[in-house]
Amino acid sequence: MISAMVREKLIKTDDEAHSAQEIKKIMTLFLKHEEGIDQKVRTKIATIKRGIPEYSREWDVLYEQYYNEEMDKLK
Repeated sequence: MISAMVREKLIKTDDEAHSAQEIKKIMTLFLKHEEGIDQKVRTKIATIKRGIPEYSREWDVLYEQYYNEEMDKLK
């Protein structure tokens, strides 16, 4: 994977093993935060009194809106 990224000039590195470790750390951290954000967003939608069916068009719109709001808080 790292070799392909170097070949395609997406990254520059002298130490592919170290780069792979760093990418893994970053991705693990991202997925941890993403999982927490997903749960917050689902909880927020579930607490809307009129009840919004999961995966309906309205639910999808709200999910995207709330998800983006939570991601913005991390910046």
